[in-house]
Amino acid sequence: MGEKLARLFPDAASKEEVETQLERYTDFYPEPDRVRLAILKLSRGEADRIEELVDLAMIDFRDVLAAAEYPNYMTLPAGIDPSSPEAQEAIRADWQQYTEWAGS
Repeated sequence: MGEKLARLFPDAASKEEVETQLERYTDFYPEPDRVRLAILKLSRGEADRIEELVDLAMIDFRDVLAAAEYPNYMTLPAGIDPSSPEAQEAIRADWQQYTEWAGS
């Protein structure tokens, strides 16, 4: 996560501010590393979004994970069969997009 943080927030002051906000999502909460990475993705490099996303994660971390990891799938109609071709394609595309983002 450190490399991704440095790339998204190259300015030292912004990086420090973002780190401080991310630390609010402590190890007390579920999956802290995964959620913090999802927060960085959803921030799109905008430091002022981090606080709001951390607050959201502290209420329900699944909202942050779903938005970051499955953005296409989340736009499908509620109740869609996850095994349907449309859902499977969305999941595949989402995973590919997420892993490319995380690895870049």
